[in-house]
Amino acid sequence: MNTKINLQSIRKYNPGLLKDEDVINNFLVRQKTFQSLIQQIKNEEQDSIPQHHLIIGQRGMGKTTLLKRIEVEVRQDAVLSTNFVPLQFPEELYNIDRLSKFWLNTIDVLIDYLETKNEKNLCNKFEKQMNKLTIGGEHSFSADEAYTLFMSMMSEIQKRPILLVDNLDLVFEGLNSDEQWQLREKMSKSGAPIFIGASASPFDAVFDYKQAFYDYFKLTTLDPLTYESFYELIITLAESLDDEKVKSSFYTNQNRIKTLFRLTGGNIRTAI
Repeated sequence: MNTKINLQSIRKYNPGLLKDEDVINNFLVRQKTFQSLIQQIKNEEQDSIPQHHLIIGQRGMGKTTLLKRIEVEVRQDAVLSTNFVPLQFPEELYNIDRLSKFWLNTIDVLIDYLETKNEKNLCNKFEKQMNKLTIGGEHSFSADEAYTLFMSMMSEIQKRPILLVDNLDLVFEGLNSDEQWQLREKMSKSGAPIFIGASASPFDAVFDYKQAFYDYFKLTTLDPLTYESFYELIITLAESLDDEKVKSSFYTNQNRIKTLFRLTGGNIRTAI
């Protein structure tokens, strides 16, 4: 790999703070997983019943970085950006305590996205619509009303939303059983938003056969890196060093890399 890595930026645990260029250049592993997910998004028709995805991996395995890399690709790819809007949620969604609030947050994320596109007129219009919905307070509107408003906004944009939700387990924990079934019903219709979620571990809403989302998501598991992938990661980082002496030491003393591999257990964040 010949890409020059920004070593300062790669130390940031929140990829959402990075420039697009750094997100792309710093995405050193999980390439096959990334390409597979992107291809599956491309295969979605505008009115298809969507295939939803769930990424499972321990902390430090690259879930948040993978979601951000997908968000950047959908925005920058000529074909994908014509058909889809990638909406990446904040990493921690502790404030979701009912389904109506989830859809309200989704509208917020959409408006934030449009602001980055300098769509001032749409932002103003959608903010007024949201304010009208919530004029009676947070409990004055239903989940159906919030969802209908969100989808009407997407209809005006004429693109399909991709909801990139890190810590999806936190969202589901905030919903009662009826709300989870209501959400599944919405997600199962043609033209529905495409969910790509991530979680640090399996959770009941998806892995308990009595729950609404049992066997519903297409699962992707991010296992610890193999030694070969770990070696490529370390060497790529070494190539970006300005210190030739330190750089050369990684090539001449591979036992050092093997030791690092054992110490980190193949965890990407720890390795970096």
